[in-house]
Amino acid sequence: MSDFKKQFFEWLGEISSLDRIEKVEVVIYTNKNKYEISAEQDYLGAFAVSLIPKEGEEWVNLRDLPDGDFSRETWDGIKQAINHYEAGEA
Repeated sequence: MSDFKKQFFEWLGEISSLDRIEKVEVVIYTNKNKYEISAEQDYLGAFAVSLIPKEGEEWVNLRDLPDGDFSRETWDGIKQAINHYEAGEA
């Protein structure tokens, strides 16, 4: 993990009262896509937004990624979909 990411997560721990957090939303940007991941006690889901329009289109595409209960299985599906999109296979 790069230094800025590691440091940022350490800083988050300084301001978070973990027992009061009800929902976590993370936005990740790459050169090609934006990913929004939402986590609650019993739900985990995500979607992707293409930052580059497809050839012949003037708009960007929104795609649902796997979602479901808050579980490792759901997380692995989201992670696999993100890797799939970043590899240009979608």
